[in-house]
Amino acid sequence: MKLLLLHSDVSIANKYGLIALHVGNYIGQSDVMKSLLPLRSVSTVDKSGKSSLHYAAERRNVDVLRFLMPLSAVNARDVDGETALHVSAYHSNIDATTVLLPLVSISLCDKYDGDPLRTCTLKGHAHTAGLLVPHSSTTRTGIAGCNPLHASAEDGHVDIVRLFLPHTDALVRDYDGDAALHCGAYGRCSVGVKLLLPYCDVEMMNNFGSTALLVYLCECLKIWKKQQESTADGSEKSLLPEADDIRMIKMLVLHSAVDITIEHDGATLQLSSCDMPSGSVHAVVPSNREDAS
Repeated sequence: MKLLLLHSDVSIANKYGLIALHVGNYIGQSDVMKSLLPLRSVSTVDKSGKSSLHYAAERRNVDVLRFLMPLSAVNARDVDGETALHVSAYHSNIDATTVLLPLVSISLCDKYDGDPLRTCTLKGHAHTAGLLVPHSSTTRTGIAGCNPLHASAEDGHVDIVRLFLPHTDALVRDYDGDAALHCGAYGRCSVGVKLLLPYCDVEMMNNFGSTALLVYLCECLKIWKKQQESTADGSEKSLLPEADDIRMIKMLVLHSAVDITIEHDGATLQLSSCDMPSGSVHAVVPSNREDAS
């Protein structure tokens, strides 16, 4: 290694803009990094705007990270607007996140308006989210008006939903008028919806006039239609609703006015009767407020 250093230009980059120092940090070799550091600035970035600190944050070698931090601009961002803290949160590197948290601004957002908490939330990293929550805003909305609870509910990250509920308002709506309960319905996450119910207004409608029950039935309809199209004879016998689907429909029916009508799709009972397995209809019929005749 030392022999190569004597005869090499350590500033030469590959087609991605990576120099030897970046690679040394990425593979976590502190001895290699310390040999290269006097020959090249630690602030040098590659074509994606990542510095040595970003690469160290991605790996789990905390010793390298600690060595680099006093020499680096800790709030430097790459071309996507991500700091080293975004990177460590995205990869759920708990130790790296713990080291970076006191020094990196947690309010800095990437180009998608995501802070480090949102970054780890989208990946479902509950332990990292738990570390960031005391220092972050759980009610802050992104470019679509969504907060981290919306994203967690739709993606089915139940542990993060449970973590956020005491710290945020579940009634906050995004730009489409969807609250967290609507998002849980979009994602067909029965456990998440069960957690959200005590904090939500089940009758709340989004900008399209849909409650969480109607949203869920529409999502089920899409899935069941695809299943029907994939069968050879189109027989409904092959369409068996999942237990979670029926459980979720029943749960929402208990708290919903099922005769609410949305444009184009009619009432919930009519919607549930349209090309859906009979289990979904049976769940809705006993609670429908219209005269059976």
